[in-house]
Amino acid sequence: MLVIFAAYPLGYRDEIKMASARFDIEPDLIASIIRAESSFNPDARNVSGASGLMQLMPATARWMGNKMGIDDAHEKLFEPEVNITIGTAYLKYLIDKFTDLRTALFAYNAGEGKVATWLKLDDFSEDNENGLRIITHSPYPSSNAYVDRVLGARWIYRLRF
Repeated sequence: MLVIFAAYPLGYRDEIKMASARFDIEPDLIASIIRAESSFNPDARNVSGASGLMQLMPATARWMGNKMGIDDAHEKLFEPEVNITIGTAYLKYLIDKFTDLRTALFAYNAGEGKVATWLKLDDFSEDNENGLRIITHSPYPSSNAYVDRVLGARWIYRLRF
């Protein structure tokens, strides 16, 4: 079990728990996203400009920060508590918007606009048993792998919490 836990680090436990309680998102899901996005490196930055633990784009952080009353949120992406708070708020927004967790995760990774387009295409979406349009897969192998990685890590993080 120790070897598995080493491959699934868990830093910022208190920050994750606070965001989890505030936005009613399971802490294992938040930790799984952080692992997939940054491997718990608060200084992570990708080539497209996404930054911090939850790899937020500055424009997304600015938008969510404004909604939440966090001034200059886009300048605070390397602060773990701010990044986790804004990232979790954004995840909650996506889950509320798309209702389906997998679809929300595709949107978190690839963007809302792309998901809105994919939802119109039968090649990438379908109606679930409740008649809700959901993404089954994306045209991007990296996004498919991302969603699988996040969902696959959840059971280990459930054990850690």
